[in-house]
Amino acid sequence: MPVLQLKLNPSADGTTKVTLDRTIKAQNMRLTKAVIVRSDTSSYTGTHISVELPFLAGYEIHTNSRRGALDLPVDKDKKQMDMDFNLNLGSENVQDVFIARLLDNNGANLTSSSAIQAVFMYFDYSSNELF
Repeated sequence: MPVLQLKLNPSADGTTKVTLDRTIKAQNMRLTKAVIVRSDTSSYTGTHISVELPFLAGYEIHTNSRRGALDLPVDKDKKQMDMDFNLNLGSENVQDVFIARLLDNNGANLTSSSAIQAVFMYFDYSSNELF
């Protein structure tokens, strides 16, 4: 089973440009793991961060916080949080180049000056065929 691994590093403008070796066709994807790495435990005091991925931007995620965003909890006492999931999602085409966003509790972009160093996300999907 193919795996999509994303490493999202906040930039100065709060976005992350992701470049893959090719496009992945629209299909069911399963989020299996997410890891949040922080530089310290005092700078970011929010309870969660939201991740916006354009291939999950339709009506795949319904939430009372941000439409189309995955919320990942933040433990205020840990520098690294590992979360296991078994979350099935219907994705749109995953383009070979796209922009992802990391947002704080209030919906503001997390930038390179925030305590969030990186968010790793791991998805399983069923087919790596082009058509």
